[in-house]
Amino acid sequence: MKNSRLFYFAGIVFVLFFISIICYASDTKIDINTASAKELMKLPGIGKITAESIIKYRQNIKKFSSIEDLMKIKGLGKKKFKKIKDLITIGTSKAENIKKDLKKDNGKNK
Repeated sequence: MKNSRLFYFAGIVFVLFFISIICYASDTKIDINTASAKELMKLPGIGKITAESIIKYRQNIKKFSSIEDLMKIKGLGKKKFKKIKDLITIGTSKAENIKKDLKKDNGKNK
C-alpha cells in the first residue's frame, strides 16, 4: 500500500514538472537581435530566405530597436508581423528599461 502511494505521488510530481517545462518553453520569446536562422525559422511564416534577411539587416544596417522594425525586412509585412509579434522580443532587459526611464526623468527635471 505504501509503495502504491509513493508511485502515485511520484507520478504526480513528474507530471507537474513536465507541465511546468512545457509552459516555460511556450513563454520563451525569440530575440530577433540574437537569434540564429534556425531559431528564426521556428516562427510561423519565416523561411530560410526571410531568416537570412533578418540576420543580414541586423549585421549590416543596425540591430532592431523595436519589434516593429522587423517590418522593414522585404517580404515581412503587417500580415506576417501580426502572426509573430507575440513570439518575438528585442531582448531589452529590465535593467535597460530602468536606465531609459531614469534618463527620461532626468531630462524632465532640468
